[in-house]
Amino acid sequence: MKYLAYTLVAIGILNFISFCIVAGVIGGDAVNGKTEGGRYYVSEHGHDTEVSRSVFEYSRFHAHSVWVTHPLAMVGILILYMEHEKRKSRPAA
Repeated sequence: MKYLAYTLVAIGILNFISFCIVAGVIGGDAVNGKTEGGRYYVSEHGHDTEVSRSVFEYSRFHAHSVWVTHPLAMVGILILYMEHEKRKSRPAA
């Protein structure tokens, strides 16, 4: 169970880091962006950057994936915490 927990935490961290890097490179993310007149914009702190439709769709998918992997990472942290508490409460042999 411990290895599953570490895997969930690692996936959550790596996905978030990659999301931040990509958003920084393309100028924002599609969730905060918009489409207007067949043009696609990613946005970061109110600054819009025009991107291709494929980049916009990728950014939207990646942002939504973070919404999944963040809670999974938290579950992994909870599992690790519970394992730690279980080990701590065992009587010393």
